[in-house]
Amino acid sequence: MMKKNLEQYHAFITEQKLWFHQRLSENFNHTWNDNIWLTGSNGSGWLRGNGKQILRFDEIYRFKGISGRKSIAKEYCDFMK
Repeated sequence: MMKKNLEQYHAFITEQKLWFHQRLSENFNHTWNDNIWLTGSNGSGWLRGNGKQILRFDEIYRFKGISGRKSIAKEYCDFMK
């Protein structure tokens, strides 16, 4: 069961990476492997808009109940993208 879930996960991530490269990467200043994507007026492509935000995939911080910075596993980073 676990092996099947892992295979499905990898298939899902491969599909999402392909979709990103085919549809979203044009006019976008970041790559799939970048841990930080800028949005708003500092963003590019489909993330351009108002404000100035950062999408950070490799760590979390500034959450109520969480002190310091916590790393996020690469597998989950890919899933969030």
